[in-house]
Amino acid sequence: MDKTKKMVAFGVGIVAIGGIAWYMMKKEKAAGKYAGQDGMIGGSDLELDYLMKQGVQQQNNPSQLPPINSQNYNMDIGIFNGKGMGEYKWFGVKSSDRKKFGASSQIGTQAMINGTMPCTLSNFWMDANGKKGAFQCEELEDGMYDIPGGSRLEY
Repeated sequence: MDKTKKMVAFGVGIVAIGGIAWYMMKKEKAAGKYAGQDGMIGGSDLELDYLMKQGVQQQNNPSQLPPINSQNYNMDIGIFNGKGMGEYKWFGVKSSDRKKFGASSQIGTQAMINGTMPCTLSNFWMDANGKKGAFQCEELEDGMYDIPGGSRLEY
C-alpha cells in the first residue's frame, strides 16, 4: 500500500473509533441521567427528586429517607416508555389496557408506578381511536420518563 492509502485508512479508523466512543458515551449518559445506579427507576433518583420537591431534606445517608406511603389501589395497567416524539416525555399505556384506563382515569388521579414512584396524572395523549394512549405526571419533568419494561401503574 502506498503512503496515501495508509493515511486514508488510518483517518477512517480514527473516525470510526471516535463514532463508536461517542455512541457509547451518549448511551451511558442517557442511562445514568434517567435511571438509578442499578439501572432501574423507582427507589433512587426519582424518589429522591420527589421527596425533595415535597420539602424533605436529604440526610447524610439517602437510604434513611422516609418511604413514600403506599395506598390501596384498585386499578392496575401495563405501561411503557413513550416512543417517537414522546420519548422521555410520556408514559404509554398498553393497548389492551387503554379502554380500562380511559374509563377510570382523569387529571389529578393519584397513582404509583411500580409501587415506588408517585404519579399524579396531569395530561393525556389520545390515540387515533380516541383512547387515552399516554399520560404525564405532575411530579416528573420532561426527560425523566424512563421506566423498565413490564412496568405497572396502580391507581
